[in-house]
Amino acid sequence: MRLSLDAEPLGPLHAAIRWRDGHVGVDIWAERAGAAAALDAERANLSEALEASAFAIDRLVIAEGRPPDPKPAAVTPHRLD
Repeated sequence: MRLSLDAEPLGPLHAAIRWRDGHVGVDIWAERAGAAAALDAERANLSEALEASAFAIDRLVIAEGRPPDPKPAAVTPHRLD
């Protein structure tokens, strides 16, 4: 799942969340450097809160900037019989 929001005073935030084999991977991007630093400073608390909610955290990445564009969905060619 991917989501984006603009939460002042942090500014634009983006997240990609993956669930695989009972584990969760979370990537968070903050467009403002100060917001990325503030989130990174709270990394342990965020990880603990997610695990307290019964999520097994596989990875938690916090980065400055915007996420890369998602890969376009594969186009299935139409077939005629």
